[in-house]
Amino acid sequence: MTAKNNRKIKVLAPLSDFNWEGNRFQIHDLGLIKRLDETPDLSWCEDGLSAADKDELRYVSHWLAFEQSKQEKLSPSEKINILLLALWIVRPTRVQVRFRFELQQSSGHGRLSRYYDQFQWINTQVKDRLETHHLQKLQAVVDSLKAIYITHKRLWNSFILTFNGCTTIHWQVAFICFGAAAEGILTYENGPGVTKRLAKSFACLTKKNKSPERFCLSCI
Repeated sequence: MTAKNNRKIKVLAPLSDFNWEGNRFQIHDLGLIKRLDETPDLSWCEDGLSAADKDELRYVSHWLAFEQSKQEKLSPSEKINILLLALWIVRPTRVQVRFRFELQQSSGHGRLSRYYDQFQWINTQVKDRLETHHLQKLQAVVDSLKAIYITHKRLWNSFILTFNGCTTIHWQVAFICFGAAAEGILTYENGPGVTKRLAKSFACLTKKNKSPERFCLSCI
């Protein structure tokens, strides 16, 4: 392995609306969530940020920080998406990532990336704050999502569909994405009859009587 291939890039992602009173929280194999009292030096990409962008960054209290190498199985974007989806599963809030900054430690030059697909929360269900005990639940969820993404098997489609359902601005698209994701999670069949298979799977999950399991076994 050459030194060039082993070179690491420092990645910073501002967590907008991350309302947590703590200062540092480490997520193993993903990154460190840390409070920054001042905006990092982003003078190298100042021309790529509008006045509104700079104002938004000044109000960001917490950032996700990690180092990235070429040998890693997940890209910086995939790591951030996994964190956002894990947060949404543990406790739906208004947390968003709109920028990603990659800084090569040797040269001091970097790369600015923008995220245009944002989570579309439901105002009646979204929460305002995160507590430490919510973050403590993140590791198990992150580990599960990483395993699904890296193995690229049956549940990978459900992962992608769920994420796209969370970020689309059209409820019709979200409905289709979540429905297809649910089918991938709950059933192993393919071919026609999606509605029937989903109905049977949901019935198995929600049934209250203690009748024989014959009907539910047909869902598996």
